[in-house]
Amino acid sequence: MAKNSVYVDEKIGSAATLDCAILEAYYGGSLAVLHAAAMCQAEGLDPKAFFAQKNSFLGLISVTADAAQDMIERNDFTGQQCSLNTHVAAIEHIVRLSTDARISSRFPRELLENYRRALGAGLGEQELPAVFRTLTAVP
Repeated sequence: MAKNSVYVDEKIGSAATLDCAILEAYYGGSLAVLHAAAMCQAEGLDPKAFFAQKNSFLGLISVTADAAQDMIERNDFTGQQCSLNTHVAAIEHIVRLSTDARISSRFPRELLENYRRALGAGLGEQELPAVFRTLTAVP
């Protein structure tokens, strides 16, 4: 039963915090996958085509997580990959497509609101992980 147990920290609550963090990533990622499949189906594309690309989008998430870890540790979100400005434009397109396809746009609108908050904080030219600054008290 405990073969996957890991030591987290001596502080009370650390294990529960890590558990919640993992579950948040799972539930948020699962909702994104399901919304994406619904978007494909609403546009007449068999969701199988989307699911066949799972290694692509899961790989992107892994790359972003690795970059975020490094950037958060250094408290430096500059880079040469893709600015938040570009990501916001892509999410705006997803919101429009969702609305036009008559599926719920609640999830992508929530994403857009969070990313736009980062733009409002002057982080538009920085990398995607800079959104972290709008979620924490880190200056």
